[in-house]
Amino acid sequence: MNGKIYCAHPKKFNDPFDTWSLLHSESSKEYEFADNLKHIHKELASRNLPQAIVESIFSSHDWVEELNDAYKVEGLVNGETIDEMRSIDIVMNEEACKKRENALEKQNLEIRDAVRIACFSTNDKSLSMWYHYANMHKGVCLEYDTSELFSQYEKLPLLPVIYVNKLPDIEKHRIKQWKPDFGSLNWGIKLRMTGWIYSQCCHKLDEWNYEQEWRYIDCWFQRWQEWNQVPEEWRNREGILLDFVKPSKILVGTKVSDKNESKICTLIDRHKTKVVNMKVTPYGLKPIGS
Repeated sequence: MNGKIYCAHPKKFNDPFDTWSLLHSESSKEYEFADNLKHIHKELASRNLPQAIVESIFSSHDWVEELNDAYKVEGLVNGETIDEMRSIDIVMNEEACKKRENALEKQNLEIRDAVRIACFSTNDKSLSMWYHYANMHKGVCLEYDTSELFSQYEKLPLLPVIYVNKLPDIEKHRIKQWKPDFGSLNWGIKLRMTGWIYSQCCHKLDEWNYEQEWRYIDCWFQRWQEWNQVPEEWRNREGILLDFVKPSKILVGTKVSDKNESKICTLIDRHKTKVVNMKVTPYGLKPIGS
């Protein structure tokens, strides 16, 4: 009500995979590790195959299949060669998987610590949202005027959540120079929202699509140049109050107590904010009021 908004640390969210990137494969051949594996197999092949054949095989996208075929043609596939190839694959794959898992876990935690997020919904009539986020209809919903938001904050990082059946594998997409698709969003900030931080923060699993969520995402390095300038509550992995526009309307839940409704009326008189009451009607949940 005073032009502030609470931005939470993602650890407080009810989705344990919120702001998370997940690996899509346990096979390192789908990641950059494949280049190292290819190099080792090329050295091994050079000992057993003519150089012209080796160069032809390893210039192909399907080099694994062509290498196996060449070994068969040359009669070089024996138990020792196969065991050596398998041993290289297994050891390198295990090492690369562990290294990649550790790196991704570290990145996920670093991104969570770097951001604070305020969550919004485009659906003020959702019974589930009122139940889960407004104390079982006993609380309130604050409505904001988006035109006012974007007139005051030219590059406001307010973005729609993209619901997917599989969370982005940032490592794999990084290799492919992947960028998130925010649909018809055409604000100046769109080009700034292609980093991994915003990609991870704006993807959620399909189970959450009933929320119709948008997010205001703030990163510490957008506000402060040095870590020691960051407020203590942020450095301590807590939420933080940040400057924001005032809500344009207060929606009052259907089960708000008389005591709390009286407090709301006091706030309304003080801040001159419009209020409506949510009512159970024959047509569903409806806002009723001035």
